[in-house]
Amino acid sequence: MTELREYLTEAEAIVSEWYSRDGLEPSHERNIERLATLMVLNVSMSSEQPFEVLTEAARVYLVAAYQMGRASQ
Repeated sequence: MTELREYLTEAEAIVSEWYSRDGLEPSHERNIERLATLMVLNVSMSSEQPFEVLTEAARVYLVAAYQMGRASQ
């Protein structure tokens, strides 16, 4: 379990370093918020983490995915 936590911490640091929210329009932020909320609702029933913590984690992944897509254009 410790190894998995270390991996997740390291992976999240890489994602946060390389892909920021710079350049996102307000409409993108709203869509990411809705998608993050949907993602969290799917897992929150079985999680012991606070909803806000899970939502923020989902937002990090969604922003990273968006920025990767934008960078590839």
